[in-house]
Order: sequence, then structure tokens, then C-alpha cells
Amino acid sequence: MRATAELALKRPRTEGEYEEALSAIVADIQATSNIVDSLLFLARADDGGELLDKKRVDLVEITRDARKRSQVLADAKRIEMRECVEAMHLWVYGDAPSLRRLFLILIDNAIKYSTSGGKVSLALDSSDGFASFEIRDTGVGISESDLPHIFERFFRADKARSRQVGVGLGLAIGKHIIESHCGTANVDSTLGKGSLFRIRLPLISTDV
Repeated sequence: MRATAELALKRPRTEGEYEEALSAIVADIQATSNIVDSLLFLARADDGGELLDKKRVDLVEITRDARKRSQVLADAKRIEMRECVEAMHLWVYGDAPSLRRLFLILIDNAIKYSTSGGKVSLALDSSDGFASFEIRDTGVGISESDLPHIFERFFRADKARSRQVGVGLGLAIGKHIIESHCGTANVDSTLGKGSLFRIRLPLISTDV
């Protein structure tokens, strides 16, 4: 950011050149802000200072909201997004902003690691007292040796995925959110064919 600004100030430039420089700086600020926010989230979680406002929340509403927010990213890469949510409501005891963040992390990753023209499918249903959220992509996939480490902080997978933007904090945050909601996560993936993430969260009765 400093280099871009200093270069723009070295000599008079056209309005278009200044706009280009400012756009680059804004993008860098947003990326840096996301990293700082992620680090603060994990630091608070480690210190026990994270406050979750848990109440009865509807996963159907949260899933559809996360999908809607991610649609612009999918459109930019010409990714086809499909949604299969048959239930009217699926109630869990949780913190809505954190769960929304979890779903956004998973959806954004699926889009990021899919090539242009690929597909991302979302599914939400319930069985045996649990809500099950699945997201499948047709992206680059994850190698078998990397799979056990993908929820570790700062872990970057093989070269096919490491070319993507990121510092390896998203899934670590996702893991914390899942565990803080007494949930579980499983991942199946094949290099060159895509990945499938499954998240299970305990349901509560509608009269809680």
C-alpha cells in the first residue's frame, strides 16, 4: 500500500491513474483488514474472551443468507451455484453471526478453489437429531496428505491451492465455530475433481 501510494505521488498523473492506484490500495486494505479480523477472532477464542450470543436460530435462513452474499463472487467467476434446502426451518442453539461466518467461509472457499465455469452445490437437511450442511465443489481438490491438516492455522495446501489468495486462517476459524456449537466436520476430496465438506450441528426442538 505504501509503495503504491508513494509511486502515485512521485509525479503528476492522470485521473485514471490515480483511480487505479486508489483502487489497488483499497483492495489491499480490505485484504489486510480481513487478516487482522481473523487473527483477532482466533486470539479472543484462545483467551476465552470470545462472546457468543447463543439463542434459537434458523439454519435455513442463515444458509440462504450466506448463499445470497456469496452470489456476486460466484457470478464473477461464472460459477453455477445450486441450492437444495427442503426444510422450512431447522433450529439450532447458536450464535447467528458466527454460523453465518462459518457458511460464508465454506462457500467462499468452494468458489475460490473452483475454476471458471465450475459448480458449487449447497445442501441442508436433517437426520438423527442433527442438521447437516454440505457444500460440494468441482474445484482443484485437496491431496490425501493435506486433508488431515486443512483446519490448522496458517496451513496452505499443495501448489494447486496455494496459488489462491489467502493465509490459511478461514478453516481454522470455521473449526472453532463448529466446535463451539458442539458440531462436527468431515471432508472428502480428490485432486482435480473437487471437495465435499459436511458439517453436522445438533438440532433443538421448536419450543426451546
